[in-house]
Amino acid sequence: MRKRFLHFRVDFYAILMSSAPSKILVVDDSRVARIAIKEIFKKNFPEIPIADVGSPSEAIELSKSENFRLASLDYNMPEMNGIELGEELRKIQPSMKIAILTANIQKTVFERSEGYGFYFFKKPIQEEIIRNLVALFHSP
Repeated sequence: MRKRFLHFRVDFYAILMSSAPSKILVVDDSRVARIAIKEIFKKNFPEIPIADVGSPSEAIELSKSENFRLASLDYNMPEMNGIELGEELRKIQPSMKIAILTANIQKTVFERSEGYGFYFFKKPIQEEIIRNLVALFHSP
């Protein structure tokens, strides 16, 4: 079975001209990964608000009080994995888009992500992945 990874064609002008009142939530237990993701966003898409947390429990609490259009979740984290967290976040905010961003590219992880309607991106974190997340953020 051939693995499918999502690739988006991005109209950067449309992205820059659109206005989205909600934010992107980044959840990764690696502080270095969160910093890297935020820096790429800050450099290329400074108009998009980003919130980041280091644990699933923090993500759940924050999503109860703030509106997120998209969550980027690491798969391997303490407490629960990214797919389990994605399920919990969707209970709180059903329209939230979920992207699993992970170095764990096992077929079962990809298939589970796809089965829940989550988007799947493999690390390492690169500008192309961030552009794809931005496209998701702005997509209907």
